[in-house]
Amino acid sequence: MLDVLSNGRIVSGVMRGGFTEWYLYNLDAANARVIFEEAYNLLIDCWTKDEPFDWEGKFFQYYNVSVIPRTIQRPHPPTIMAASTAESIEWCARKRLPMACSFSPTESMRENYDYYREFAEKECQWNPDSSNFIFSRQVYVSETDAKAREEAGEHLHEFWREHPVGRKLPDAIERYRAAQRTKRSFDYKKSGLAGGQFLFESLAAGKIPSMDWLIDQGLAIIGSPDTVIRQIRQQQRAFGADTMLMYSPFGTLPMDLATKSLELFANEVLPALKEGDRSLRQKVA
Repeated sequence: MLDVLSNGRIVSGVMRGGFTEWYLYNLDAANARVIFEEAYNLLIDCWTKDEPFDWEGKFFQYYNVSVIPRTIQRPHPPTIMAASTAESIEWCARKRLPMACSFSPTESMRENYDYYREFAEKECQWNPDSSNFIFSRQVYVSETDAKAREEAGEHLHEFWREHPVGRKLPDAIERYRAAQRTKRSFDYKKSGLAGGQFLFESLAAGKIPSMDWLIDQGLAIIGSPDTVIRQIRQQQRAFGADTMLMYSPFGTLPMDLATKSLELFANEVLPALKEGDRSLRQKVA
């Protein structure tokens, strides 16, 4: 329905989910990955099969499945995958899905993309390009760097203070967190920044990162239009990524500031990014 209403503009994001969802849905964490993979295959069949069909899987059983209206995009809307563990990155590469990453320092996320490239080339015999990589950041734009920091500071702090993944939760939930990773989930990491785990451990201990640290590590992109353009370009080069998703508003940021930031982004940041893309293409040509 959304694909029809948008005239074929929907991009669908999928992910395995996390320990808080598994707990709330009373899911066996040991089966979380295979349940997700079956659900994804079912989703693709729902989009692509032109005739009603039955689905008799290990975890889902449906009869006479028929999805109406049909999507405008054929065979189906493009999908992207959020991934950081080795298992999810490998699955994503096998499916040739663009991979999105978030909430980790630049160096840690760069290793995610590098592993995707390596696994795709060596194990799946294909070469990803920049369209296969998506990074997600909190973004705030104001007239000057100082004003951006002043306006966004307390709201960025509040986001990280309230981040649910960074809290120490009851033991019943913490057991699900422990089951989220395997011994090899982050063996591919060299930086020791596995999935930003050190950040979450600090949050759980009540240590809220400073704005300077968040900006320096690339988790937040905050400043004047020129500063934001530079920070985005730095991360695009580090990741070899075409696409950025952004969180705005975040935390307790009020709508008037969020709207101002988005307008500055649309009017002053996006045109410069687009012009940079055009110049790059001309140089390559």
